[in-house]
Amino acid sequence: MLDKNEIITVALTPDYVYTEGKDQDVVWKDLGRTLCNESTDSDKGYAWSAYVNGELVYSTDGKVENAYYGYGDKANYVPKNVDDTYVMTGKGAQTEIYVDDGDATVTVVEINYYIGEVTRVSDDTITVKSLSLEPARLNIRTAKAAGYDVEDLVVFTVDENEDDDFYICEVFEPDTATGTIKRVESNTDSEDSYVRFEVGGDKYSYSGNNHIVYDLDNLNVKEHPTLEEEYTLYRDPNGYVLAFELAEDETLNYLYVKDSDEEMMDWVAKVIYADATTAKVDVKESLKGTPNQYNNFYDLDKNGKGDDVGAPYDKVHWMAGAGYQKNVHTSIDGMVWKYSKNTSGAHTLSWADGVYLADKTVTGVATDPEIDIYNGRAYIGDGRRVIVDQKTVFIDVENEKSYTGYDAVPNVKDAELIYVLDRKGVADVVFILDGAIYDDGFYFTLEGSARESWLRGGKGGDRYWHYTKSYVDGVKEDVYVDYTNAGGDKDELVPGVLYKATRIEEDGDISYIEKVEVVADFRDVEDTEAYSALADENKQNMRVSYARKNGYSFSLVDANSHKELQYTTNADTRFVLVEETYKRDGVTHDGWTVSVGSINDIEVIDYDEKLNTYVTVAQEDGKEVAEVVYILKTNTRYPVEITAGGTTKTYWAEMTKWEDGRRPEATLDVYDADLIGVTIIDQKITGAIGTLTLTNGRLTGDITINENVNDELKIEVETTDPGDKPATDKVAIKANEGVTYTVNGEPSTATSVDVKDGETVTVVATLKDGYKWADAAITDKTWTSAAAKGGETITIPATEKIPVTFDLSLTPAYTGAKVYVNNVETLADETQMTADGDTRIWKIAEGAKVIVQLPDTATVNDVATVINGVNVSFVSATKRAELTMTGDVTLSKIPGTADRVWNVVVEDGVTVTWMNGATDVSDKVVEVGENTYQVPESAGVNGIKVKSANTSGAIVTDDKDCMLASAAASWTVAKGAANDGTINLSSLDKAKTIYVYAASKIELKDSLQALDIMGMTALGEETTVWARPGVTLNVYTPDAPAAGGTDRRKGDGIIVQYGADDVKAGFNPHNGEFKVTEEDITLRQGWKVTLNGVTATVKSTGETIESGMRVANNENIQVKIAEENGKKVGTTVVKNMTGNYVTGSVTTQAVDTDVQVTARVSYTAATKVSVAANKAVTVKITESNGMLGTLVATNGTTNTSETDFYVLPGEVIEVDAGAQTLEVTDGTDPVTDGVNLAGGTARITIKTTDLTLTYS
Repeated sequence: MLDKNEIITVALTPDYVYTEGKDQDVVWKDLGRTLCNESTDSDKGYAWSAYVNGELVYSTDGKVENAYYGYGDKANYVPKNVDDTYVMTGKGAQTEIYVDDGDATVTVVEINYYIGEVTRVSDDTITVKSLSLEPARLNIRTAKAAGYDVEDLVVFTVDENEDDDFYICEVFEPDTATGTIKRVESNTDSEDSYVRFEVGGDKYSYSGNNHIVYDLDNLNVKEHPTLEEEYTLYRDPNGYVLAFELAEDETLNYLYVKDSDEEMMDWVAKVIYADATTAKVDVKESLKGTPNQYNNFYDLDKNGKGDDVGAPYDKVHWMAGAGYQKNVHTSIDGMVWKYSKNTSGAHTLSWADGVYLADKTVTGVATDPEIDIYNGRAYIGDGRRVIVDQKTVFIDVENEKSYTGYDAVPNVKDAELIYVLDRKGVADVVFILDGAIYDDGFYFTLEGSARESWLRGGKGGDRYWHYTKSYVDGVKEDVYVDYTNAGGDKDELVPGVLYKATRIEEDGDISYIEKVEVVADFRDVEDTEAYSALADENKQNMRVSYARKNGYSFSLVDANSHKELQYTTNADTRFVLVEETYKRDGVTHDGWTVSVGSINDIEVIDYDEKLNTYVTVAQEDGKEVAEVVYILKTNTRYPVEITAGGTTKTYWAEMTKWEDGRRPEATLDVYDADLIGVTIIDQKITGAIGTLTLTNGRLTGDITINENVNDELKIEVETTDPGDKPATDKVAIKANEGVTYTVNGEPSTATSVDVKDGETVTVVATLKDGYKWADAAITDKTWTSAAAKGGETITIPATEKIPVTFDLSLTPAYTGAKVYVNNVETLADETQMTADGDTRIWKIAEGAKVIVQLPDTATVNDVATVINGVNVSFVSATKRAELTMTGDVTLSKIPGTADRVWNVVVEDGVTVTWMNGATDVSDKVVEVGENTYQVPESAGVNGIKVKSANTSGAIVTDDKDCMLASAAASWTVAKGAANDGTINLSSLDKAKTIYVYAASKIELKDSLQALDIMGMTALGEETTVWARPGVTLNVYTPDAPAAGGTDRRKGDGIIVQYGADDVKAGFNPHNGEFKVTEEDITLRQGWKVTLNGVTATVKSTGETIESGMRVANNENIQVKIAEENGKKVGTTVVKNMTGNYVTGSVTTQAVDTDVQVTARVSYTAATKVSVAANKAVTVKITESNGMLGTLVATNGTTNTSETDFYVLPGEVIEVDAGAQTLEVTDGTDPVTDGVNLAGGTARITIKTTDLTLTYS
C-alpha cells in the first residue's frame, strides 16, 4: 500500500471518504459485509491496514506495537455492525478508504488537519509552530512552501518518513469566513459546538478536540467567541473551525478597571480603554474564561502575589476577608480584562491573563528587579524582561494617554504595570499604573514663595497659583500651577524643593501645570526616606565626597553609599546651581539662589567656602547620560549613628562655627521618642573630638572637627536597650460565612488579633439572617467565646444555611391529588402539610421539582401557563401538573383550553406591543425571561405591533430558522411589516414557539418577483418581502416563459441597491448571492455592459459604470473614450467588437449622446484605418491563434470607395502595396509615429490617430 504522502499526491481515488465522525455500523453498511470480513487469506476475506498521520497503526497480520498515533488494542480498526463511533473518523480528520479487490486489501488512511503559525521563512522553506495540541509528536517542523510570511497561519497535515520521523506533509492557507457572531451552541465541547453568523444561518462547526485552538488570543481555552462581535474563523479544507479571532484590532480590546460598584443590583465600572479613553460602563455579572482561582493586584506580598478574590471566580462580586470591606473592592478592580459589548453598551469581561509587575521601589524588596521603560528599547525591566514591539500599546492610566510601539512610549522610571502577552510572548498591551514619566514635563524650583491666585479663563474658570520667583532649568520663568492638584490637596509649593511638572496642558503661550511631583528636598538633604526620588535614591541629594570631571563626563562617590556613579554629558545636558544663603552669622538660613550651572560646580566639601556639595541627577536617558543635573551647595552636616536596642539610626549634626576654614565645630540637637529611657554606654568619634549626652530622648553635644577629615568624620554612640516593652503575640480567630462578630466589642473581620502579655481577647458572634447553629444545643442568636490569651485560637461554632421553602397550596379543585417531590416515587412529606379550611398547603424546598398527580377522573388539557409567577405545565396524557418551586403558588383550578399560553421570543433590538384588534393588551402578557414572553390564550392577542431599532421592520414566524417573510401576509409560515405596523397572527401555529426578528425590506422591480429569490414559489408573485439581516440570499433573472406565458426577462443579471439611493448600475452578485444588511434593499434586472478603453455613466443618476456592471433595462447611458495622461486611448467607440480588430459592417457609437440599454452590449475604443479608394493594398495582423492572418485585401478595382476597418491601439499591422511606394497619412499629412516604412511595405503600431493607407 502506498504511504500517506503518496496517497495525497498521486492520482489515486479513494472508494470512500468521511469528513466527520461516523458510527461503525454506518461504515460497515457502506463497505458491506464482505469487505469487513477480515482475513489474511484472500479467499476468505480482506486484509486490513490503517494509517494515522502516515504511521501504520494496524494491520491484519497483527496490531502494530507502540504505534504513537494508535487508538489502543481495544479499538476496532475494522468496523463492526455496532452503534458507536468508528475510531478512524472524526471532525478535523479526513478518512479515506481504498479497496483493492485484486489483492483483497482494504487500506484506511486518516489525514488530520492542524493549525499552526509560521515562525521562520528561508527562501521557499518555512518553519511551523503547531498551535493545535496535536500533533504531540512532530520531529521535523519545516516544509517547502512559497509565499508565506512570519506570523502567517497555516493548516498542515503530518506524515511519517522512512526514518520514523513525523514531518509536515502539506501546508496550505486556512479557509476564512468573517462575520458577526449571532448564535453559539451553548456547550463548548468541541465535538458538538458551532457558531452562526446569522440567526438560523449556516453552521460553522468546530473541529475536533486537540485540533481546534479556539481564540487565537487565548489559545486552547474552551470559550465561545463573544456574541455580537465580528470574528474571523479559520477553517480546514472540510470547513471545520480550527481557530477564531476578533476581526477588529484585538490589541484595543482591553480595558483596566479603575473601580466598580453595584447600582440597583447591576454592576458598573470606571474603566480606561487601550486607546486611553475613559468611561463609566455597565458590566455583566458573569465573567468569561476565568481560571478556577485567581488573585487580584491589591496588597501584594513580596512575591508580587495579591489576595485570592474568592468564589465565585466567574462572577463579579464584592471581596471580603482581612483588609477588605464590602463596597470597597470587587473581584474585577485593579485588573486588566478583555471585553466585548452588546448593542446597549453593556460590557462582558473576559480573562486576559494580565501579569502584574512592579519596580523594587514599589514592592520594597531589594532583590526585586528594576522595572523601567525606555523609549526605543524593545523590552521592559532588567532581569525579568517583558518583550515589546512596535505594535505594543502602552496606556498611561494616570495621565490617560496611549502610545503605540516602543519608539512612541516615553521613558518611565520605577514603573508599576500590568501587561498581557500575545501567543508569541510579546506584550499586546501594557497598562502603566504608576511611575515617573520623564518626557511629559520639566523641572523647576522656587527662590521664594511669592504667588498670586489666578482664574484661568476668567470668572468661573479653574484656579491656579501664579509663581513669579520660579526657575526652570536655572532660568527665571513664571509657572502656573493648578490650585488643587499641584502639591496635593491644595498644598502650596515652597522654596528649596526640586519639583517636576508631570502633567502639563499647553494653552497659548502658557504651560499650565496640572500636577507636580517632588524630586528632591534641598531643605533636608540627608532625609532620604522622606522623599522618594524619580531615579535610584542614590542619585538624589548625593553628598559629593569625591569627584572627577573631564569636560563632558563626571564621576561621583556618594558619601552615603560610597558607591561610585559615573555619567557622561553632552551639549544638551542642563546644569542648575541651587545655593542656600545664610544670615550674617553664617549659620542661620536666609533663602535660596538659583542660576544656570555647569559641570565645574560639582565639587567636594569646600571648607574655604564653608559649603558642602550635593548632586541630584534628575533625569538621565537610561544609558548613563545625564540630561538634567541639579547642584546644591549648603552648610555641611555630619552623620551621627545611634545604636539602641540593636537598631541603628542616623542623625545629622549641623555646622555651627568655622575657624579660619579649619577645625570647624558642629552642634547636634535631635529628639527621638524611641530614645526615651535610653542612656549612652559608649561613644566613639572618628576625625573629631567632643562628647554627646542623651537625656529624655534628646541627644545633644558639640564637637570640634579635625583638619581635612572630609567624609572621614563618624560619630558612633551605643546605648542601653530600651526599657522593657510588653511582648506581643496573636490570638487566631476561625470564623465561617454564617456569622458576623466583634472582637473586644469592636466589629471585625480579622482572622487574628495582636495582644500583649497579660491581655485577653473575647469574640461575640451573631448569626446572619438565613443561618442557624449546626449545634442545636446553641439556642441564642449570639455566641460568646471564652477569653483567650496570646497563642490561643478562638473557633466560632459551625453554622448551616436554613433551607428556603415555598408554599404549594391546593384548593378543593385538587381533592384526591397527590404531591410528589423530585420524582414520582417520593410523596411530599405529609408532616409538612397544613390546612387552611379546605385548602391543603405544603412547604417544599426552593428549586424542588413537583408533580401534582390528579385523580383518574380529572379532565386535563395540555396547557403551559404561569401561576403566581411560577411556570406550570398541565399534561393531559399523564393527568399531571408539573412545576419547579421558585415561589409560593396556589393551584385553584384545573385550566381549560382558554387558559393555554403560547411562547414568544423577541430578538434584541426589537420591541413589541401586544394587540387585540386596535387595543393594547400588553398588561396581560408575562415576560418570563430575557426577551421571552408567555401569552395567555385568554388575553385575546391576535396581532403584534413591531418596531426594530436597527431595521425598517420585523417579521413574525413560527419557524425559528425562517429567513424570509411575506409582506402581503399570504404566507402562513412568516409575516412581515414595517415599523409600527401590526402583524396578524391568525395563521401561525401557536403550538410552536413564535419568534419576532428584525427584518429589512426587499423591493423587487423590473418584473422581478419573490419567486425569483431562492425559488420561493410560496411567496409567488409578490414584489415586496422582508428578510433578516445577515442572511445570504440567491436571486436570478427569470427563466424563459412557458408557451403563452409572460416574458419577465429584463436583463441578464441583477442589480442590488442598499439604502434609499436610486441605483441603476451594479455588479451582478457572485453566484446570484447577496447579503441582507440592516438597510432596505432594492433588486432590479439589468444588462451587462462591457467597456474597453471607454468610460460610461448612467444619464439619470450620474453613476459611473464599471466594465462588467449591469445597467437597468431601458436606461440611457453616455459613453466616452477613456484618457491616459491627458490623451484619449482611441479614436472611435465600436459597439460589440470582438477580437483585436473588426472589418465589414461595423456599428460605432457617438460619444456624449444618449444610448438606451436594451440588451447585453460592449463598447471598445479603437482606431480607424482606411485603405484609399482604388488602391490595391493587403493588410495583415496577428490573430488570436498567434498566426498572421489577412485583415483586408483590396484589388484597386472594385474598391471604388475607402475601405475602413478598426484596430485596437497597440496592435501591429503589416501592410503591403506591392511595387507601389506606400504612404501612411492621417488623411492629409504623413504619419511617422509608430510607422516603419520600406518602399511598398510598412509595419505599423496602431496608436490613437486615424490612418489612411495610399500611394501615388
